Amino acid sequence: MISGFARRPSVAACALSLMTVLAGAGSVAQAQLRVLSQGDVDAQWRDAQVALLNQQLQDPKVRGQLKSELSSQARWLAAWQPGKLSEQALLPPTKIRNRLSEPIIDPNELASKLRKRLLGSGARPTVRDTKTLEKMLAEHSGDVGVRQLHLHWLDQRQYRKTYPDEIADAAIRLAGLLEQLKPQTDKVKRARAYCLYRRGRA
Repeated sequence: MISGFARRPSVAACALSLMTVLAGAGSVAQAQLRVLSQGDVDAQWRDAQVALLNQQLQDPKVRGQLKSELSSQARWLAAWQPGKLSEQALLPPTKIRNRLSEPIIDPNELASKLRKRLLGSGARPTVRDTKTLEKMLAEHSGDVGVRQLHLHWLDQRQYRKTYPDEIADAAIRLAGLLEQLKPQTDKVKRARAYCLYRRGRA
């Protein structure tokens, strides 16, 4: 071999190189052949599912949460493009109206000032504040507002693993007091539901 010139590749080497290229593109070629012969199977499946969901949504017996769930599935599938799924949301976020929140129940307004100091915006609770809460619990053990403040104070993220039994007990006590309140408004019922939720979480 003369120095400075590359040796000419053999026929076998060229064939091997071509096979390697074809093998790498095999999955793409197979997918193209499948679409040409069968159509886009994934898209056909999606369209069939959307049609089935829309048919179910026309049933008058389908309503409430089931209807909302089926409608969401249909919207998502209609927006989905097979093979192009990404980490970004396919649909814009839906604004939730009338989102339920835990109501504050304090009919005697005994806990309102202390609540601001303990849990209000920008609150910086002191040892004196916590001792005030303990004193109020001893003096007004049957007051709904004080009991709810106590539950909310205990059931904070930083205390949940430390005081699960205390949180569960406080939630049950408050739920019992709320059940006795008259009238049983939606606000009171919602507050009681949150008590049971907090107990279950504890």
